[in-house]
Formats: sequence, C-alpha cells, structure tokens
Amino acid sequence: MKTDGLRAGVAFAFALIASGCTGYLETESVPAAQQPVEDPPPPLPEPTPPTPEADPPPPPLPAAPIEAAIASAQLLEDCPDGGSLIPSPPPAAEAPAEPAQPAAQSTRKMAVDSGVALGDSARGFAPMCTQSYMQLSLRAPADAIAQRVRVVQVKVIAQSGASSIITARQPQRWSDSVYVPWDESIAPGESIQSSYKLSAPDWTTLGGGNEAATYGLPLTLEVELEIGGVVRTLRSPQIAREFPARVVT
Repeated sequence: MKTDGLRAGVAFAFALIASGCTGYLETESVPAAQQPVEDPPPPLPEPTPPTPEADPPPPPLPAAPIEAAIASAQLLEDCPDGGSLIPSPPPAAEAPAEPAQPAAQSTRKMAVDSGVALGDSARGFAPMCTQSYMQLSLRAPADAIAQRVRVVQVKVIAQSGASSIITARQPQRWSDSVYVPWDESIAPGESIQSSYKLSAPDWTTLGGGNEAATYGLPLTLEVELEIGGVVRTLRSPQIAREFPARVVT
C-alpha cells in the first residue's frame, strides 16, 4: 500500500513538473529579429532670408531758381544775317554814355551799334536795315546748378488782343564790351546779358488789317523761356514799332 501511495505521489509530482514546463514553453516568446537602426535624416537647410532691397537714392535737390527778365526789345526790321557780331546795342543797364560825334560818324556808329546791315547803304546805294532784337537778363545764384536756356516761343501782342508768333535766332551774350556767340548755358553765380535777333511779325494782323497803323502802336513781347527743362513766361513792358532809320546821302 505504501508503495502504491509513493508511486502516486511521484506521478503527481512529475505531472506538476510537466505541466509547469509546458506553461513556460507556451508563454515564453521568441524574441523578434532586431531591426537595424537607421540614421536620422539630415536637417533641412534653413531658408535664406530675402536680400533687403537697397534704399532708393534721395531725390536731387531742387535747383535754385535762375532769375530771368526781358531787359529791352526793339521791333523794326528783319535783316539778312551776316556781318558784324553786334546785332543790338549794349545791354540797357550797361550802355555807356558816349561823347558827341560829327554827324556822319555818329550816323554810321548808330547803324553799327543798333544792328544795322550797312551793305552799300554807307555809300548811298541802298537803304539801311535795322534789325529787330530782344535782350534777356539772366542771373544764376551761387548755389544753382549749371543749366541750359532755350527760347521756346516769342509772341508779339497788340492791345486789341491780336498776336503774331515770331522766331528768335543767333543767341549772343555781352562780353568785354562786345556781343559774342552764346551756347545758351549759364553757370552757378553767373550773370548774362543776352541778345537774340527777331523775325518780323505779321504787321497786318497786329494792325487789324492796316499795317501802317502799327507804327507807334503799343505792343507787348511775350517769351516762353525754358531753363533747366522748366518753361516760364516772360513779358516785356510795352514797346512800340519804330520807323526804320533811313540815311540820305
């Protein structure tokens, strides 16, 4: 009997051991194959900040205004070009007083100084021609910039409102007591007395259909003058058409 009980106990013990091993085998998992470790991706490059736009250059300083005025004008005739470089008298502000001269010499001097085309008139073969002209006075302040001057338009206006457009040509400037060709430029701090020859207006229009009525008729000269790209309008005091000088020999 004891042997049977011992056998039963041993069998029970083996059963427990077998059941325990089987549970261990059933519950123990086989480790999975280890995945290789990958290197992390490289960091993305930081975006380049946009290049700031350069500040625009400051606007140029406005040029100091140049003073301009019609110093004088004479409406007589439109003479052929050529000859003396003195198309008009000295500037009104600079005209010197001259001593008395013999009549013949004075007449010839007047002809040259006023822009008269002598031709054969000095010998009495043809009438003189007295050139129409205008004189402009220009002054640039010391803080101005060098600029160009251009006559855009010249208009003769009668009191009635009738008008006629004329042309200005051969710009000259007063220098060392004589008129010399001028390139219509003016430098800072410079003062210029200039002269332009003028063509003849339509006298019949200005006289209301009667050319003879224009002698002594009050007229105004209106000049559109461009200085440094800016056009301004100048007006003269009243002037009158004069009778042309005639010398009888």
